[in-house]
Amino acid sequence: MKELPAIFRILALLLAFAFAPDLSASELTIAVSTTGMSTPFYVAEKLGMFAQEGLKVKLLDCPSGSRCIKQMFDGKAQLATVSDLPIMFNSFERKDLVVLSTFCTTNFDTKLIVRKSGNITSVKDLAGKRIAIPMGTSSQYAFDLIALAEGLDPRSMGLINMAPEDMPQAMLSHKIDAAAVFEPTAYKLVQELGGEGQRLNIESVHTLSFNLVTLKPSMNTRRDDMVRLMRALDNAALYIQGNQEKSKAILLEHLKLEPAFISWAWSDFRFNLVLSQSLLTSLESEARWAIRENLISNHQIPNFLDVLEPAILRKVRPGSVTLVK
Repeated sequence: MKELPAIFRILALLLAFAFAPDLSASELTIAVSTTGMSTPFYVAEKLGMFAQEGLKVKLLDCPSGSRCIKQMFDGKAQLATVSDLPIMFNSFERKDLVVLSTFCTTNFDTKLIVRKSGNITSVKDLAGKRIAIPMGTSSQYAFDLIALAEGLDPRSMGLINMAPEDMPQAMLSHKIDAAAVFEPTAYKLVQELGGEGQRLNIESVHTLSFNLVTLKPSMNTRRDDMVRLMRALDNAALYIQGNQEKSKAILLEHLKLEPAFISWAWSDFRFNLVLSQSLLTSLESEARWAIRENLISNHQIPNFLDVLEPAILRKVRPGSVTLVK
């Protein structure tokens, strides 16, 4: 067989290198809750920010932070996105959970969705009604605060533990009268109810934080990768702040939602990488609430300073760590 000219052999090698997988890239799997608060992850993936840091990141979609953290505990992911309440609950049982950073906060993630025909126009009208809540999530804590602010005892109300994905059908079939749930389920619920669905206007009672968590063994063995991941997410958060319309488009593409969702929810989100004293205060307040409501058997409040790990974020954005240790 006639040998190929040298120039063609060189071109063939160059093409092979160009299309070969980057075997040097460090692989990480992150369980990411399918919510608008996860936008930094979708932006970083779409714009190649993970790859720029030498990371090969797989985003594992899950419908809630509680499901995400379970995926991590089950070994299906090295990291997870989760709100503060599941962090609090799991910190009573586990000593290996660590929070690396908050990346989004909002005052209105949990919304109360009702049917117009149910004659529910205020929180007080929920007394005696069947209310679906995904227990063990931020929505449970937020609803308790909302009810108490209106003089209602949540323990005497008809609360039903229900997965977010089951709520639309339950509402349509009149098995429930209302739902207290986070986004984007709240938005989808109103859409599926058509003209029958509406959101109750409520005052802000709780600032929810959405956080990136991992396990201590993963952090200790993958510390350099965690720093690079944090840098990519910081770049994504900065991009969102300066390119909101493009970021909205990336979010809608990933969640497969219509543009109306942006008008419904986007203004509630604040994207910024921080690890703050306010998160520590929230975790401690939530722990006291969980004990008071007999939601946990262990009444020894963890030292949440041991759960918050500032070292990774400090390497990327030191001024964003405001913990007092």
